[in-house]
Amino acid sequence: RNLRVGYFRGLSRLRNMSTTGPAIHADWQTREFIETLQLHVLSMTSFLNKFDTSTRYRLAKINEKLTSLERSLEFLEAAVSSSTEDPDDN
Repeated sequence: RNLRVGYFRGLSRLRNMSTTGPAIHADWQTREFIETLQLHVLSMTSFLNKFDTSTRYRLAKINEKLTSLERSLEFLEAAVSSSTEDPDDN
């Protein structure tokens, strides 16, 4: 009788393993997919942060150059307007 009970317990375990095996495999596949997705999200976030920093830096440099050009243009306009005034007005 004990042999029979042990035999049926063993069969029960085998059935559970055969039904849980695919579930475990699917769980691992899901976990690997999530991990891959997380790595891609981290990679994209890193890229976007670097892109943001680079873009802000470049825009700041362009802004400095534009400000310098605006000052030069204002100076040249003032010089031209003062040289074109009628000398008899003095």
